[in-house]
Amino acid sequence: MFPIRSSILHEKSQLQELNSRLESYLNRVRQLEEENRWLVREIQQARSEGRTERNKACEEEIKQMRWKLKELAKEKTKTEMQRQSLWQEVMELQALCNTEQTARKGILQELSEQEKVHQIEERTNAALEEYIFQLQSEYQILEAEHEQAKLEMTEEIRRAPQTIVAQCCNVALVEQGVENYAALFSEMWGETFEMYKSKIEELEFIVQQGRGRSEDLEKEKILLVREIEALKKELRDQNDLQKRLEDDFLIVQEKQDMDVGEYQRAIELLNDEKQHLESIIDQNLKEQQQLMQMKMGLSLEVATYRALLEAEKNQQLETQDHLQKFRPEIGRA
Repeated sequence: MFPIRSSILHEKSQLQELNSRLESYLNRVRQLEEENRWLVREIQQARSEGRTERNKACEEEIKQMRWKLKELAKEKTKTEMQRQSLWQEVMELQALCNTEQTARKGILQELSEQEKVHQIEERTNAALEEYIFQLQSEYQILEAEHEQAKLEMTEEIRRAPQTIVAQCCNVALVEQGVENYAALFSEMWGETFEMYKSKIEELEFIVQQGRGRSEDLEKEKILLVREIEALKKELRDQNDLQKRLEDDFLIVQEKQDMDVGEYQRAIELLNDEKQHLESIIDQNLKEQQQLMQMKMGLSLEVATYRALLEAEKNQQLETQDHLQKFRPEIGRA
């Protein structure tokens, strides 16, 4: 009787120990499940809040960056078109400058030729004036000789003897010859005078015409010089405008390059932050997987303990049945 009772007590103590251990394991399992649920909630909350907010912020910032990049691309295209337009305008200005330089060279060449013609005409006018002065001197000499001849002829006529009657006819003839000679001489002198006068008038007309042409050439020269100065000023203005346009284009291009560099750096920072968030999310997923594995291990351990408890319970029931079978025999004894 005593060995059976001691064995029963021993089994009972083992069952109580197993029950206490099972209860502690169950409490531990409940605690771990509670911690697991809490961790799952924290992870989901962190994922839903942190990732959602950060992702939204990142996506919004990325959208803004993309929009800015598109705007920059549009602005770059517009700037490129403006650059092409400015370059075309510069080429047109260059062609205009070349044309104006060619015209200027032609004008300068024509001006040089006209200057040469003007110098030739001045020399010709000087020679004509000298020739006119020479003709006037010859005319004055001829006129003086004519007057001297008339005076001498008159004096000879006055000195002729008046007392010789016999020579009256001869004197009359002489006087008539003298008059004829004087008339002929006067006629010849008049023709020579008219010839020299017409020649002098012709030369004076040529000189006046040369002077008028010289004045016209001088006026044309002044106009050409003014036109050349205006072309020079316009060329300088065009060069200044071209330089200003090139400087403005370089400033816009440098600013655009700086903006593109800043946006590229901002996009790189956002990509780094995105990768950091992805690494955090991956780490949280790994921790969640580890917790799930731990939960599965605990579930297996609980199932094992439950199986052990079931086996012990079955063994206890068999022991109780065995004791119930032996109790009548003990009562009989």
